[in-house]
Amino acid sequence: MMGILLIMAQMGLATTSAIGTGHSVGLGALTMGYAGSSLMGYFASGHSPILTAFRANINAPILSVSFLVSMVFGGFNLGLVALMVLLMFDGFEGMTERSYQTPGDTQIITPVTSFFMESWRNNGWSNSKAANRHTFQFGLLFSITFFTLICGAEGLIPISMIVMIITYVLASMYAFFNPVQITAINTLQSNAAQVALVGGSTVCALAGSAGGIPFYMLYLLMCADTVFSNTEFVGQVANRVSRANSGVLTGTKDDMYENLTSR
Repeated sequence: MMGILLIMAQMGLATTSAIGTGHSVGLGALTMGYAGSSLMGYFASGHSPILTAFRANINAPILSVSFLVSMVFGGFNLGLVALMVLLMFDGFEGMTERSYQTPGDTQIITPVTSFFMESWRNNGWSNSKAANRHTFQFGLLFSITFFTLICGAEGLIPISMIVMIITYVLASMYAFFNPVQITAINTLQSNAAQVALVGGSTVCALAGSAGGIPFYMLYLLMCADTVFSNTEFVGQVANRVSRANSGVLTGTKDDMYENLTSR
């Protein structure tokens, strides 16, 4: 059901935001072709070589990047941003939805899900051979907390940002030891939360509501934390993809309806 909703959303946004507005008619038509072919494949039809090539997984991120380039030269469009995100999500899930479980894995978490639920600190305490890594991680957390408190005392950043950063630090410490698996806490310290904090800090700086040397030191520390965590995330995803079955880029949504109804 998720697959068909995604396809219908792509078709709707391509019609209204790309073709209907005349903003990116060519890309909109290609997106309609991709979504239409995916819909046919979903119901186990449209097996001609051309239609199969149209719904290859790699086409979705290519279209997404193309829409981004078109907005750079043609102006911002909120509908195209939504379509771009949907296409990137679709392609990313399509290329990584196969089983990547190895004998040592306890569960399978898709990359998109793990981006919103994990960071480089999850269950860090269980890795007793990474003492230097642990020291570095806690050093970053301590430094972030230190400069956050200085910024708060001197009124260099909004109170809302202080609350969010402190919440992130506490959630990160909990996730490091992880005595009990709590999804909400994992989400608060995830890779997505790091990106959101850096994005929020950037907006505050551009809006003039944050500034000063302590703030920029805090900003650099949060950027470093985000880069280290997301670099590890990308490496893990690349490793999963390398262990996947063949046809990751050219795979399709074929027979998904049949698989759904056979359960």
